[in-house]
Amino acid sequence: MKTNKFTLIELLVVVAIIGILASLLLPSLGKARKKGQVAVCTSNLRQINTAAFLYQDDSEGYYPAGSYANGVSWDDMLSSYDGRNLTDAQMKAGGIYGPSASDLPGGEESSPLYRCPLDDRSAVQNRVLRTYSHTQAWYGQQWDNVYDKGAGIIGARWDIFLPFSRSITDISNPSETIAFTELADEDQTASNDNNHLRSSLGVSWTWTGIRADKQEIAVLSHHPNNKYNYAMTDGSVKSMTILQSLVKGDGSIATSSNVFGSKWDATK
Repeated sequence: MKTNKFTLIELLVVVAIIGILASLLLPSLGKARKKGQVAVCTSNLRQINTAAFLYQDDSEGYYPAGSYANGVSWDDMLSSYDGRNLTDAQMKAGGIYGPSASDLPGGEESSPLYRCPLDDRSAVQNRVLRTYSHTQAWYGQQWDNVYDKGAGIIGARWDIFLPFSRSITDISNPSETIAFTELADEDQTASNDNNHLRSSLGVSWTWTGIRADKQEIAVLSHHPNNKYNYAMTDGSVKSMTILQSLVKGDGSIATSSNVFGSKWDATK
């Protein structure tokens, strides 16, 4: 009985066709995967905002302000509302610098809600990486002109480290006011010995918030069209460039060094 066999040329043609199909499909699959991860990033911010709303219901409308004195961070203050339910010991672990990964369930992968899946930085000092933070605010003594840069929802008095937060009832235009956004700043990478405090989970350092002037110089690689996700104080999440976030109500544009009147300003 005669059997038909593939010739070498036929096998090569099949392999070539498979290679061509793979080269056409793989980029599309990669783009689809990245879009999915961007969607998770957006969803994370929305859930953090929801946890903040639940916290406000029990706190007379105020956002959670981390306490330099007792070592509890703003994100740990949300743990009873975001599903983590941390113990007092877990919230205070590590003091101002936050807990080591070994102190938390899941280690370095603990609390994925606070980490964008496309954030490829590495945490330092055995901490847990955090992508998101609140907008930074100051009040009281002006020092090095920082007061002009921060009109956000959570902050501190610069000279005495006294934390404070704003009440949602004091924000007159919640759909145009940023509450939380993303940290993607070359100057605030997790590898920087000083600024890694802004990107570590559970840090009660007073100035863990994000400012427009820092975000403006960011190296942003995980979103299309150089847009960030912004969680607004009304619960919505918007995708905007830094320039769009600085637009004022009258159509003019604020500077990143003086954000008053822009979407960064919770006092307008």
